[in-house]
Amino acid sequence: MRVPAFVLPGYTPQMSKVIINQGQFLGMGYEEIEPKVVHENGSGYVDFAVNNLMGSAAVEYWPDYIGDPSLKMTVNEWFL
Repeated sequence: MRVPAFVLPGYTPQMSKVIINQGQFLGMGYEEIEPKVVHENGSGYVDFAVNNLMGSAAVEYWPDYIGDPSLKMTVNEWFL
């Protein structure tokens, strides 16, 4: 099992939004994971278990979802 971790700069629990999707190898479906973000020193820290041996994970992060929903950061990671 793999456990990727991400730092979310400027994270505030009341204003930020995080979506994590885990995909299966060759695009055979995906699963949305409930993020558990730890807020420390003005940043958010999130990690999650990857259930598939091969596949992908995508993290979408909006630092200020309420004030500026057009500002979104996305990270896609493949696990082979």
